[in-house]
Amino acid sequence: MLKIILKTIKEKRNLLLILRSISILVLWLYTAITPSLESQQESINELLAAFPKEFLAAFNVESFNMTSFTGVIASKQYDIVWVIMAVALAISLASGNIAGEIEKGTMQILLALPLSRKQLYFSKYIGGIIVMAIFTVLSILPGIPLAQMYGIELDNNNFYYFTLNALGFAIFIFTFTFMFSAIVSESSRATMPALGLVLISYILNLIALLKEEFTNLRYFSIFHYYSPTDTLVNGNLELNSLLLFLGFACFFLIIGFVFFRKRDFRF
Repeated sequence: MLKIILKTIKEKRNLLLILRSISILVLWLYTAITPSLESQQESINELLAAFPKEFLAAFNVESFNMTSFTGVIASKQYDIVWVIMAVALAISLASGNIAGEIEKGTMQILLALPLSRKQLYFSKYIGGIIVMAIFTVLSILPGIPLAQMYGIELDNNNFYYFTLNALGFAIFIFTFTFMFSAIVSESSRATMPALGLVLISYILNLIALLKEEFTNLRYFSIFHYYSPTDTLVNGNLELNSLLLFLGFACFFLIIGFVFFRKRDFRF
């Protein structure tokens, strides 16, 4: 099992390195410009006052998060840039874990190993979770030493809380795609449902923020439960959101295993 886990991690090490590096560089950029933004807080507040409140809410823009360090990275880095990278990594990794092996013709070799299907399935999954955990930790926690480097005061616990929330989000997307990867035989067919889920969730969350009469739609969006501002700025540990992400991940994992165990592989 260990060899399968290490193989899964090794296959995505280059993509992991690239995404992690980009995330840290963007985080460094936002950290560097924070002092200048704080000095212009009054001007920025006057500018924001000219925009409709619904428009600002839709893009998670408020006066406090346009000038403070945690506000800037929450609304710009982790609400946009990080989500794109995490989703890309999770979908790429999960869709290639099983469906990709079938597509490449290497699943036959894996099935010939002295491993049960259960061991193979969970080895692939554990390897993927380790990759997502490494990416999440190394793309968020560097914000602490970067802030210290620029003399920015912050509560380290907020970063720890957000890391948990972000990891739950990443595990949810990865496991959802992994389930389809265990059901279909082409990586593209495992990718489409995950992309559809992300797109529909984004649209539902946007409509809920723009239209007050549709505010309840936010509960059907995964982005309602992924909350950089609540954790990084307000210091709220969204335990219910984390449990929701992990609970659905367990459900998807079991469904995927049921299908994988019963599949008739023909090569």
